[in-house]
Amino acid sequence: RERTRGAVSIPGDRPSGIFTAGAAQRYVNIEGYMPGKEVVILGSGDIGLIMARRMSLEGAKVKAVVELMPYSNGLNRNIVQCLEDYNIPLYISQTVLDIVGDKRLEKVIISKVDDNRKPIKGTEI
Repeated sequence: RERTRGAVSIPGDRPSGIFTAGAAQRYVNIEGYMPGKEVVILGSGDIGLIMARRMSLEGAKVKAVVELMPYSNGLNRNIVQCLEDYNIPLYISQTVLDIVGDKRLEKVIISKVDDNRKPIKGTEI
């Protein structure tokens, strides 16, 4: 099931196209449905890493895995097998600053964070 921005603690509008990793996993693995062609994953735990690989294998362009902490929360083997082997970038010490879109998600803006995990102005991409 798609989530509202408030349900996943992401600022911005509430366009469709935002899923938890678990919901995306269910869509792909059980229902045979691809939730998107271009993907940004927030969080680098094992489920996020595995879904980055799975979405890539299914034909999606995984643009980034974004992690708030200065390290990945996933196993090292998953970082290698799910990200490095598929050339998926991992952005650590960064977070989703904004989501943009009218009816569908069109753009995700990420920003570096300081030691207190607060966005650093001027580092948006």
